Amino acid sequence: MPSYKYVTCEWCKHSVKRHVRGTRDAGKFCSRDCSYASATNMRLERQSLERLIKKQRKRAAKAAKEARHAQAKLDRIKHIEEALNCECNICQIKFKQKTHMGQKQMYCKHCAKQLAEKHRRKSGRIAKSRRRARIRNTKNDPIDPFDVFDAADWRCYLCGESTPKSLRGTYDNRAPELDHIKPLSKGGTHTMDNVACCCRECNRIKSDDLLQPPGWVCTSAGSPVSPPPKTHFYARLIKSLAH
Repeated sequence: MPSYKYVTCEWCKHSVKRHVRGTRDAGKFCSRDCSYASATNMRLERQSLERLIKKQRKRAAKAAKEARHAQAKLDRIKHIEEALNCECNICQIKFKQKTHMGQKQMYCKHCAKQLAEKHRRKSGRIAKSRRRARIRNTKNDPIDPFDVFDAADWRCYLCGESTPKSLRGTYDNRAPELDHIKPLSKGGTHTMDNVACCCRECNRIKSDDLLQPPGWVCTSAGSPVSPPPKTHFYARLIKSLAH
């Protein structure tokens, strides 16, 4: 015998007496037509909410895009202002930067050209000083001869004579040259502890000998702690050979 109960339809709001159709019957509607109408209405509401959410997302994305464009415009204006008021880090002269975006230029055209030339010359000195060591397949470090000369105060480590920078690259007897304390031909290395500042005449006389001044002390920079006295036996040897 079917069981009956009084229900209030959620769709049409009518109170009716109906029998329960199994355990899955929730008893919310008076008929199937009301159930289908309610389901259709819920589907339409869900679709409307989805359209509204989609529209809000598009609006938010558009606002974010406009904000990014506005920030990019402000950044561009800032870069333009910086480009129009650039100051060289060397000569302190204001100049106009060519590129408004990207990396900021730190030097004017003239100073940048001088720095590039200085770097090119330094690279050339390092490569030239390492060439013979590479040929002999011995240990070689990127050493700039000018760094060794500066550490030695531009004085010959054998005779103690001054080797002016202006004589570098000339045939003068006092021209500064990079000398290997232990020659490369004898298994020496091209490292900071085996190089020193030497005048051209002492370097010519020493040649590839292993002679070293007695009591000569080498620092990490490859230069003596203090210039040896001029009465050193190398100085006397040079004078005797000159006569």
